[in-house]
Amino acid sequence: MSAEQKDHLSRAERERERYNEGLDDRYRDFLMNSMYHFENFRIETGSSVIKSFDKPRVLEFGSYAWHKYVERGGCDVGELICINISEAEMEKGRQFAETSRVKPDFRLMDAHKLEFEDDSFDVVFGAAILHHLDMPLALSEIRRVLKPGGRMFFIEPMDMNPVGRLVRSLTPSARTEDERPFRMHDLALLQESFDCRFEFTEFLTVPVGAAATALGVPGDSRFLGAVFRIDRAIAQVPGLRTWCRNVLVTGRPKPGAA
Repeated sequence: MSAEQKDHLSRAERERERYNEGLDDRYRDFLMNSMYHFENFRIETGSSVIKSFDKPRVLEFGSYAWHKYVERGGCDVGELICINISEAEMEKGRQFAETSRVKPDFRLMDAHKLEFEDDSFDVVFGAAILHHLDMPLALSEIRRVLKPGGRMFFIEPMDMNPVGRLVRSLTPSARTEDERPFRMHDLALLQESFDCRFEFTEFLTVPVGAAATALGVPGDSRFLGAVFRIDRAIAQVPGLRTWCRNVLVTGRPKPGAA
Protein backbone atom coordinates (compact mmCIF):
# COMPACT_ATOMS: atom_id res chain seq x y z
CA MET A 1 0.00 0.00 0.00
CA SER A 2 1.36 3.42 -0.98
CA ALA A 3 1.92 6.26 1.48
CA GLU A 4 -0.93 8.18 -0.19
CA GLN A 5 -3.33 5.25 0.24
CA LYS A 6 -2.32 4.91 3.90
CA ASP A 7 -2.95 8.62 4.42
CA HIS A 8 -6.45 8.34 2.95
CA LEU A 9 -7.23 5.38 5.20
CA SER A 10 -5.96 7.28 8.25
CA ARG A 11 -8.00 10.32 7.31
CA ALA A 12 -11.16 8.25 6.88
CA GLU A 13 -10.57 6.51 10.20
CA ARG A 14 -10.06 9.83 12.02
CA GLU A 15 -13.31 11.15 10.57
CA ARG A 16 -15.17 7.96 11.48
CA GLU A 17 -13.93 8.00 15.07
CA ARG A 18 -14.64 11.69 15.56
CA TYR A 19 -18.19 11.46 14.25
CA ASN A 20 -18.85 8.29 16.22
CA GLU A 21 -17.73 10.13 19.35
CA GLY A 22 -20.14 12.95 18.46
CA LEU A 23 -19.62 16.62 17.61
CA ASP A 24 -20.97 19.39 19.81
CA ASP A 25 -22.76 21.40 17.14
CA ARG A 26 -25.60 22.78 19.27
CA TYR A 27 -24.69 26.33 18.20
CA ARG A 28 -26.19 25.51 14.78
CA ASP A 29 -29.64 25.21 16.38
CA PHE A 30 -29.36 28.88 17.36
CA LEU A 31 -28.35 29.91 13.83
CA MET A 32 -31.07 27.88 12.08
CA ASN A 33 -33.75 30.49 12.83
CA SER A 34 -31.80 33.16 10.97
CA MET A 35 -31.20 30.78 8.02
CA TYR A 36 -34.90 30.26 7.24
CA HIS A 37 -34.85 32.05 3.86
CA PHE A 38 -31.48 30.61 2.85
CA GLU A 39 -32.63 27.09 3.73
CA ASN A 40 -35.63 27.49 1.44
CA PHE A 41 -33.36 28.79 -1.33
CA ARG A 42 -30.98 25.85 -0.96
CA ILE A 43 -33.76 23.28 -0.89
CA GLU A 44 -35.33 24.80 -4.00
CA THR A 45 -31.97 24.85 -5.82
CA GLY A 46 -30.90 21.36 -4.78
CA SER A 47 -34.26 19.71 -5.38
CA SER A 48 -34.47 21.32 -8.84
CA VAL A 49 -31.32 19.41 -9.81
CA ILE A 50 -32.92 16.11 -8.77
CA LYS A 51 -36.23 17.00 -10.43
CA SER A 52 -34.48 17.59 -13.75
CA PHE A 53 -34.42 13.78 -14.12
CA ASP A 54 -37.29 11.30 -14.27
CA LYS A 55 -37.03 8.99 -11.24
CA PRO A 56 -33.25 9.39 -11.01
CA ARG A 57 -30.78 7.14 -9.25
CA VAL A 58 -29.29 9.41 -6.59
CA LEU A 59 -26.23 9.18 -4.35
CA GLU A 60 -25.83 11.27 -1.22
CA PHE A 61 -22.43 11.82 0.34
CA GLY A 62 -23.80 11.76 3.88
CA SER A 63 -26.84 10.16 5.42
CA TYR A 64 -29.52 12.72 6.24
CA ALA A 65 -29.32 15.77 3.94
CA TRP A 66 -31.75 13.83 1.72
CA HIS A 67 -34.44 14.67 4.28
CA LYS A 68 -34.26 18.29 3.09
CA TYR A 69 -33.47 17.98 -0.58
CA VAL A 70 -35.45 14.85 -1.45
CA GLU A 71 -38.18 14.59 1.20
CA ARG A 72 -38.96 18.27 1.82
CA GLY A 73 -38.08 19.15 -1.77
CA GLY A 74 -40.82 16.82 -3.00
CA CYS A 75 -38.55 14.78 -5.28
CA ASP A 76 -39.63 11.47 -6.81
CA VAL A 77 -36.48 9.34 -7.02
CA GLY A 78 -36.04 5.89 -8.46
CA GLU A 79 -33.36 4.98 -5.93
CA LEU A 80 -31.53 6.87 -3.20
CA ILE A 81 -28.29 5.54 -1.74
CA CYS A 82 -26.67 7.31 1.22
CA ILE A 83 -23.06 6.63 2.19
CA ASN A 84 -21.25 7.59 5.35
CA ILE A 85 -17.99 6.68 7.03
CA SER A 86 -19.60 6.93 10.49
CA GLU A 87 -22.03 4.43 11.98
CA ALA A 88 -23.40 7.10 14.34
CA GLU A 89 -24.12 9.52 11.49
CA MET A 90 -25.78 6.77 9.50
CA GLU A 91 -28.06 6.02 12.43
CA LYS A 92 -29.31 9.62 12.32
CA GLY A 93 -30.36 9.06 8.72
CA ARG A 94 -32.13 5.83 9.61
CA GLN A 95 -34.09 7.66 12.31
CA PHE A 96 -35.31 10.22 9.76
CA ALA A 97 -36.30 7.37 7.43
CA GLU A 98 -38.54 5.76 10.06
CA THR A 99 -41.19 8.42 9.49
CA SER A 100 -40.33 9.40 5.91
CA ARG A 101 -41.99 8.52 2.62
CA VAL A 102 -38.44 8.19 1.26
CA LYS A 103 -36.60 5.00 2.20
CA PRO A 104 -32.89 5.36 1.38
CA ASP A 105 -30.42 2.52 1.11
CA PHE A 106 -27.77 3.28 3.75
CA ARG A 107 -24.24 1.98 3.20
CA LEU A 108 -21.08 2.35 5.26
CA MET A 109 -18.50 3.58 2.73
CA ASP A 110 -15.50 5.85 2.21
CA ALA A 111 -16.25 8.62 -0.32
CA HIS A 112 -12.64 8.41 -1.52
CA LYS A 113 -13.28 4.88 -2.82
CA LEU A 114 -16.86 4.44 -3.97
CA GLU A 115 -18.03 0.85 -4.32
CA PHE A 116 -20.09 1.51 -7.45
CA GLU A 117 -19.64 0.87 -11.14
CA ASP A 118 -18.81 3.70 -13.54
CA ASP A 119 -21.79 5.72 -14.79
CA SER A 120 -24.05 4.58 -11.95
CA PHE A 121 -25.91 7.73 -10.86
CA ASP A 122 -27.92 10.58 -12.33
CA VAL A 123 -27.23 12.83 -9.34
CA VAL A 124 -24.55 12.97 -6.64
CA PHE A 125 -24.99 15.50 -3.83
CA GLY A 126 -24.01 16.36 -0.27
CA ALA A 127 -24.17 19.06 2.39
CA ALA A 128 -20.94 20.17 4.10
CA ILE A 129 -19.11 17.02 3.02
CA LEU A 130 -16.49 17.86 0.37
CA HIS A 131 -14.48 20.08 2.72
CA HIS A 132 -13.82 16.98 4.85
CA LEU A 133 -12.36 15.07 1.91
CA ASP A 134 -9.28 14.89 -0.29
CA MET A 135 -10.80 17.05 -3.03
CA PRO A 136 -8.99 15.74 -6.15
CA LEU A 137 -9.71 12.13 -5.20
CA ALA A 138 -13.33 12.78 -4.19
CA LEU A 139 -14.06 14.77 -7.36
CA SER A 140 -12.53 12.03 -9.48
CA GLU A 141 -14.84 9.49 -7.87
CA ILE A 142 -17.88 11.73 -8.37
CA ARG A 143 -17.06 12.08 -12.07
CA ARG A 144 -16.54 8.34 -12.38
CA VAL A 145 -19.91 7.31 -10.94
CA LEU A 146 -21.99 10.02 -12.63
CA LYS A 147 -23.78 8.93 -15.78
CA PRO A 148 -23.20 10.91 -18.98
CA GLY A 149 -25.32 14.01 -18.53
CA GLY A 150 -25.46 13.47 -14.77
CA ARG A 151 -25.37 16.36 -12.32
CA MET A 152 -23.98 17.08 -8.89
CA PHE A 153 -24.67 19.66 -6.19
CA PHE A 154 -22.90 20.37 -2.92
CA ILE A 155 -23.28 23.01 -0.21
CA GLU A 156 -19.95 23.85 1.42
CA PRO A 157 -18.58 26.43 3.89
CA MET A 158 -16.20 29.13 2.70
CA ASP A 159 -13.14 30.21 4.68
CA MET A 160 -13.15 33.93 3.85
CA ASN A 161 -16.06 35.21 5.92
CA PRO A 162 -14.68 36.85 9.11
CA VAL A 163 -17.75 36.01 11.21
CA GLY A 164 -17.64 32.44 9.97
CA ARG A 165 -13.98 32.23 10.97
CA LEU A 166 -14.80 33.60 14.41
CA VAL A 167 -17.60 31.07 14.89
CA ARG A 168 -15.29 28.21 13.88
CA SER A 169 -12.57 29.39 16.26
CA LEU A 170 -15.07 29.50 19.12
CA THR A 171 -16.54 26.06 18.41
CA PRO A 172 -13.62 23.63 18.02
CA SER A 173 -15.68 20.78 19.48
CA ALA A 174 -17.94 21.04 16.41
CA ARG A 175 -15.00 20.38 14.03
CA THR A 176 -12.94 17.43 12.89
CA GLU A 177 -9.18 17.40 12.47
CA ASP A 178 -9.14 17.19 8.69
CA GLU A 179 -11.94 19.51 7.59
CA ARG A 180 -10.91 22.63 5.70
CA PRO A 181 -13.51 25.20 4.57
CA PHE A 182 -13.28 26.09 0.89
CA ARG A 183 -10.87 28.66 -0.45
CA MET A 184 -10.39 29.85 -4.01
CA HIS A 185 -8.19 26.91 -5.02
CA ASP A 186 -11.03 24.51 -4.10
CA LEU A 187 -13.38 26.35 -6.44
CA ALA A 188 -10.69 26.15 -9.13
CA LEU A 189 -10.43 22.36 -8.62
CA LEU A 190 -14.17 22.04 -9.13
CA GLN A 191 -13.99 24.09 -12.33
CA GLU A 192 -11.25 21.85 -13.73
CA SER A 193 -13.56 18.84 -13.79
CA PHE A 194 -17.07 20.30 -13.89
CA ASP A 195 -19.03 22.99 -15.67
CA CYS A 196 -19.99 24.69 -12.43
CA ARG A 197 -22.32 27.34 -11.19
CA PHE A 198 -21.50 28.87 -7.80
CA GLU A 199 -24.25 30.43 -5.67
CA PHE A 200 -22.66 32.27 -2.73
CA THR A 201 -24.85 32.81 0.34
CA GLU A 202 -24.82 34.37 3.80
CA PHE A 203 -22.74 37.51 3.97
CA LEU A 204 -24.82 39.41 6.54
CA THR A 205 -27.10 36.59 7.63
CA VAL A 206 -24.90 35.20 10.40
CA PRO A 207 -24.22 38.39 12.41
CA VAL A 208 -27.54 40.11 11.68
CA GLY A 209 -29.55 36.90 11.92
CA ALA A 210 -27.94 35.88 15.19
CA ALA A 211 -28.68 39.31 16.70
CA ALA A 212 -32.27 39.14 15.42
CA THR A 213 -32.72 35.66 16.87
CA ALA A 214 -31.43 36.86 20.25
CA LEU A 215 -34.07 39.60 20.13
CA GLY A 216 -36.80 37.11 19.34
CA VAL A 217 -37.30 37.99 15.67
CA PRO A 218 -38.79 34.96 13.85
CA GLY A 219 -36.87 33.47 10.96
CA ASP A 220 -39.65 34.06 8.44
CA SER A 221 -39.98 37.75 9.34
CA ARG A 222 -39.97 40.53 6.73
CA PHE A 223 -36.82 41.90 8.31
CA LEU A 224 -34.81 38.71 7.79
CA GLY A 225 -36.39 38.38 4.35
CA ALA A 226 -34.91 41.80 3.52
CA VAL A 227 -31.51 40.68 4.85
CA PHE A 228 -31.76 37.63 2.58
CA ARG A 229 -32.44 39.83 -0.47
CA ILE A 230 -29.50 42.10 0.40
CA ASP A 231 -27.26 39.06 0.73
CA ARG A 232 -28.40 37.76 -2.65
CA ALA A 233 -27.45 41.12 -4.17
CA ILE A 234 -24.05 41.07 -2.45
CA ALA A 235 -23.48 37.55 -3.79
CA GLN A 236 -23.57 38.93 -7.33
CA VAL A 237 -20.62 41.27 -6.70
CA PRO A 238 -17.37 39.52 -7.78
CA GLY A 239 -15.19 41.21 -5.16
CA LEU A 240 -17.56 40.40 -2.29
CA ARG A 241 -19.23 37.09 -3.09
CA THR A 242 -16.33 34.87 -2.05
CA TRP A 243 -16.54 36.48 1.39
CA CYS A 244 -19.93 34.85 1.89
CA ARG A 245 -20.18 32.09 4.46
CA ASN A 246 -21.31 29.29 2.14
CA VAL A 247 -21.31 28.30 -1.50
CA LEU A 248 -23.82 26.10 -3.30
CA VAL A 249 -22.18 24.32 -6.24
CA THR A 250 -24.10 22.74 -9.11
CA GLY A 251 -22.48 21.23 -12.15
CA ARG A 252 -21.99 18.61 -14.83
CA PRO A 253 -18.74 16.79 -15.66
CA LYS A 254 -16.70 18.47 -18.37
CA PRO A 255 -16.18 16.22 -21.40
CA GLY A 256 -12.64 14.91 -21.47
CA ALA A 257 -11.65 16.25 -18.03
CA ALA A 258 -9.56 13.94 -15.88
